[in-house]
Amino acid sequence: MENKMDLKKVKENNTTFLELWNNFKGSCTMHGVGHMSFTLRFRCVIWLAAFGISTGYLLYFLHEESVAYNKRPFMTSASVKSVASIQFPAVTFCNMSPYNKSKVAPDPRDSTYHMAISPLSSIVGPVNWSDPYYQDNGYFRSRTNSDIKYKTLDKSRMILMVLFDNKDVIGDLEEKVTRYGMCYTWNADGSATTTSTGNAMNFVALLNMNSDQNYQSIDSSKGLKAAVHNPNEHPAIEDNGFLVPPGRMALAKLSKTTHSYLGTPFKAFGDDYCLYTTADDFVNPVHPSPYSINACNQKCGADSTYQRCGCVPLGNIGNYTICSHYQYYQCFFNASSSSTTVSSLPGACNCPQPCQQTTYDISVSYALFPSEEAGSFLESRFGFSKEYVKENFIELHIYFDYLKVHDVKQVPVYASSKDLLANIGGQMGLLLGASLMSLLEIAEFFVNCVVLLTKKCWNKLSNLNKVCKVKEYGNTHQN
Repeated sequence: MENKMDLKKVKENNTTFLELWNNFKGSCTMHGVGHMSFTLRFRCVIWLAAFGISTGYLLYFLHEESVAYNKRPFMTSASVKSVASIQFPAVTFCNMSPYNKSKVAPDPRDSTYHMAISPLSSIVGPVNWSDPYYQDNGYFRSRTNSDIKYKTLDKSRMILMVLFDNKDVIGDLEEKVTRYGMCYTWNADGSATTTSTGNAMNFVALLNMNSDQNYQSIDSSKGLKAAVHNPNEHPAIEDNGFLVPPGRMALAKLSKTTHSYLGTPFKAFGDDYCLYTTADDFVNPVHPSPYSINACNQKCGADSTYQRCGCVPLGNIGNYTICSHYQYYQCFFNASSSSTTVSSLPGACNCPQPCQQTTYDISVSYALFPSEEAGSFLESRFGFSKEYVKENFIELHIYFDYLKVHDVKQVPVYASSKDLLANIGGQMGLLLGASLMSLLEIAEFFVNCVVLLTKKCWNKLSNLNKVCKVKEYGNTHQN
């Protein structure tokens, strides 16, 4: 038994690195390692070069994969799904000339002021604010929503019919003060849903622009402006929406798209992150209104305007002092005091996109309205002349042409670490025929090399110590 142990020890001590390598390449599962025989040097060089190139490319791939993973890449998927019913958006519409002329401009000096705050202000002379008329008629007093209600056109004379899926919903309209004056929103709470499609169904309105009574708006235009938006969301009709001239029927066809973007750490919009508005710790910067890009931009513009003017125009979100007529003119239209106009607001605002959005694409077409027969009927029904009807009436249809929702989602390229491992494993298998087990084989080979090197060093040191002791012993006995 002792002899066997001694023979084994001697064999281990006589093991060389070449024998260790031959044992490794004979059992290694990686492609090409078994062909690296040092006895056939040319063949060994070829296989060693191939192995080195494959290993180098694998290391390069691992670097690129690591960089890509840290960038949090994503893909965008789009699909269309059919639904049995669909939530209808909110609809906000405004008469582009919403004020009652008899209450807004009974005097030529009123007309001078209103022209001076219109897009034609550059060709209007300065307002003579020293005239007592402006002081006596409240031009220096802060305005309120009550002023708009007093000066706006009669609602019952403007809105003649509003139907949704052939049901009368005129009583569900809500007043909305904007820079255009008094506007009206239907389905502000989002309670309306529909299972019907086509321009004969959904939202239908008959409106009268009242050109005999109304007075010009901030856009110096005549007609209707309508915006389709998410319920409970600020309509921002000053910047969005579509126009309908009087004497037209407008067919506005809708398509609905839901957007789901990836939140932090994914950059959903180039170098910008989306805002996760449904998170528990989300703080809404435009409270009390729900967060939206439109609401954020208006809040930002209102803050900027308030800092510059000490007041804001009517129709802004938040508790601000409303500008008087004088303040509005001085801050926005008086070239001697400011070169900033209303159109330049709100300026650059940091308003991130929410991670969940619903948008509505609108396609509008027009036809002359009314026909001769419809004109005669409306003349007898409302007591207006046929010429008046053609110059003032608008028939507005807003509808879905099919019950489908477009769904756009951002999907991470690496849904989990398993995807990263799968990519690495695929490249290892393609280039080297290697797996995790192969890596263990390599690790075992290097451990064996270290152990062998350690033993050889230890044996040399031991032998050296023995020689030194023998020499010391011989020197001692000689003396």
